[in-house]
Amino acid sequence: MLVRTERDRPKPSKIVSAIEETLNGGFEIGGSFVPNQQKVWDFIDAANKVIDLKVYTPHGEVKRAEEIASGNVEQFSPKIADIRFDHNGESVEVEYRDNRLSINSDNEELREYVIQIFESTIFDA
Repeated sequence: MLVRTERDRPKPSKIVSAIEETLNGGFEIGGSFVPNQQKVWDFIDAANKVIDLKVYTPHGEVKRAEEIASGNVEQFSPKIADIRFDHNGESVEVEYRDNRLSINSDNEELREYVIQIFESTIFDA
């Protein structure tokens, strides 16, 4: 489930309160969301441009994609991806960092566009 807010990093207590009000009662939140690594790469690949990309190496180090000798960066888990999406003549920069998505735009149509791509790649069965 995605929760939409005016800010990308709302306080968890505000999210819980909003959901609780909507559901009118008790519920339980499961563990942290960790998407499938290949689906994250699908989301990154859907961008019009990759501005910066850092990955975790098998030894737990964080390296820029350009530093990976094999060139096959998709065998590693993405740590940070600064990417750009273009839609209807406008661009929006997006940061994917440690399984969190931050959309750098107040334009609701651009934000919705990125969220739809995220949902269709990350949550696609």
